[in-house]
Amino acid sequence: FWSLGNETGIGSSFEAAAKWVRGRDNTRLISFLGHSMSGWRHPTNAYVDIFAPMYDDVEKLVDYAERPEFTQPLILCEYAHAMGNSLGNFQDYWDVIHAHKKLQGGFVWDWVDQTIIRKDAQGREYWAQGRDFVPDGDDSPVGDGVIRSDRTPDPEYHELAKVYAPIAFERAGDRYVVVNRHDHIDLSRFTLDYAVMEDGREVATGKVAMPAVAAGMRAPLNLTLPA
Repeated sequence: FWSLGNETGIGSSFEAAAKWVRGRDNTRLISFLGHSMSGWRHPTNAYVDIFAPMYDDVEKLVDYAERPEFTQPLILCEYAHAMGNSLGNFQDYWDVIHAHKKLQGGFVWDWVDQTIIRKDAQGREYWAQGRDFVPDGDDSPVGDGVIRSDRTPDPEYHELAKVYAPIAFERAGDRYVVVNRHDHIDLSRFTLDYAVMEDGREVATGKVAMPAVAAGMRAPLNLTLPA
C-alpha cells in the first residue's frame, strides 16, 4: 500500500495527495497517521484507508477496536522500540491484536542496527554510532534493531519470532490445540517434530502429522507424549 508520509501533521495537501494517488493507482490502499503522537485520541483521516498510529499503548488499541465509530483497520506504523533489552510486553500487544480483526499488526522499530565496529583505547571492539565518531554530533540512537549490524540475532529477535509465529499451540485441558494463523493456506504441508525435555536434557523425540487446519482455524492435535 501507499503511505502519505511520516510524522507530518495533517492538512489539505495530504488530502490532495490521497486524491492524486487514487487517480494514479486504484489497486493499492493508502495508509496515513498524520499526527505522529496523538495522546489518547484516535485522529483518523477519512481520505485514507488505513489508520496507522505510532506507539499506541495496548489499552488504547483496545479502545479503538471496541468503538464502532472507528471503521478503518489499524496498523501501527511504528511500535515496540527494539533498543536494548526490549519487547518485554510484545505478547500483550499481540494477544490484543489477535482478539480484534480491526487491529492488523504493526512495524517494529526497527529491524537491524545501523552501527559500525570500532576499537576502544584498549583495542577492544565495540559497536559504534553517532557521537562515538563525532563527539558533538548527532546523538540519535541507531542501535535499535532486533538483529545486530552483522546480522547476529539479539535476544529479543527470538521473542519476536515466537510471538509472530503463524502456527501456534494452546493447552485444552490435558490436550493440545494447534492454531493456524495463516490467511491463505492450511497446515497439511507441515509436519511437527517435538522433543521432551527434562532438566534441560532431551529425553524423548517424535514426529506427528499436522492436521489439515484451514486458514484462520484451529483443531485438536493428536499428540500423546511419553510419561
